[in-house]
Amino acid sequence: MDVERPPLYSFKPGTTEVIAVESDFVDSGTNAFAKSLISTYSSLPAADDTPCGYACSDHASWHQYGYPTTMLFEAITGNDNPGIHSPGDTTSVAGFSWSHSLEFAKVALAFLYELSA
Repeated sequence: MDVERPPLYSFKPGTTEVIAVESDFVDSGTNAFAKSLISTYSSLPAADDTPCGYACSDHASWHQYGYPTTMLFEAITGNDNPGIHSPGDTTSVAGFSWSHSLEFAKVALAFLYELSA
């Protein structure tokens, strides 16, 4: 029996394409730094994500031990890929966006560049 699965995508079609910045278990200064990198190096806007309310990713463990953390995400929670971290979460799905991924790569490289300057 085939089970109907929701379509996979980088961000929900019809929503505004953004780089979401997580709002809990983060350092406010590091988040501000990340937002400045997004506005300087990316063509996408930064957007505050809705709080997880729990340790929703690895950044929370680092934050718990006092490291300044930030977490950037593909979309505002709810507008993200419904199949994230599943076997079908690959670049071959119809809704995958290389241009969206490129914007994250720009910000990641800028993070390294600016911290090394």
